[in-house]
Amino acid sequence: MAEKQLRSLGKSISDRRVMEFRIECRDFLKSLTIPLLEKGPLQFSIIRNFRCLIPNLMATDPETCNKSFKLCVNALSDAGKLKSKDCDAILWQYKEFSNDVAKVSSDFLNFDQSKRLDELFHQYLTFPHSYSWGNKECGYDQGSTAECPLCQAKVHDVP
Repeated sequence: MAEKQLRSLGKSISDRRVMEFRIECRDFLKSLTIPLLEKGPLQFSIIRNFRCLIPNLMATDPETCNKSFKLCVNALSDAGKLKSKDCDAILWQYKEFSNDVAKVSSDFLNFDQSKRLDELFHQYLTFPHSYSWGNKECGYDQGSTAECPLCQAKVHDVP
């Protein structure tokens, strides 16, 4: 666009001046965009690591997703949004869920991004634990003789 306007002037402009103008334009655009990028959400690790909730990535690369989810949980804990005592339970549940994703990977691999993500997760989020953060209520299978990995109890009063 700028080159067309320069040609329409009919004046001869040296290549050096054209190059200087382009450099000045580039520097101007950089000075405008750098502050926006620095304040943008991609600068925050939690936003970058939310990729662990992308269905096809969960099906193809569960190890990377587990690492990303751990970073998300750590960031939320550091920000005071999660209690540190709950982090292990949350990570355990995500890992269990990602293991279940492998069993139904076709649904996750073929997820239509025009559909709602929460509907897909709602369909498959059927943990044996209905852990209520902060209340320490657990729906652990009472028939099991093993300790609950969430609250280390062997017997629960399930409502």
